[in-house]
Amino acid sequence: MFFNLSSFSTFSSSSIPGNLLEAVFLKGEGKINVYQEKRLLDFQNLVTLAENNISDFDKKYLIFKDLRARGHAISLSKAKNFTFEDFKKKFFVITFSEKDSFDIDEIVKFINIVKKGSLELWFALVDEEGDITY
Repeated sequence: MFFNLSSFSTFSSSSIPGNLLEAVFLKGEGKINVYQEKRLLDFQNLVTLAENNISDFDKKYLIFKDLRARGHAISLSKAKNFTFEDFKKKFFVITFSEKDSFDIDEIVKFINIVKKGSLELWFALVDEEGDITY
């Protein structure tokens, strides 16, 4: 169970994993306290919980944190194949690490999807040092 002080969404046990990513971010910023079975979780325990529930958590967290620091109100995407979307529905983000391989036909498919909605498609590439290139 999450206690919400400041966020773009409401946390509950039924909203994991998407809000769990935001909970880690907000906990790291000192904006919320997170409880699990009435026990206050520290940041590291919350990260461990997130790692166990969100695939590629490290990569997603770095990008989420960076985009939020830049002022974007984003969440994990509900749209299939996209990693993040902004709440104003202006763009979708697909994440890669520098070691990932991808199919160019998949990229074309992503482009066609966002073109239909007049949206932007952002690619976020995380290198081994944790630096992000868009």
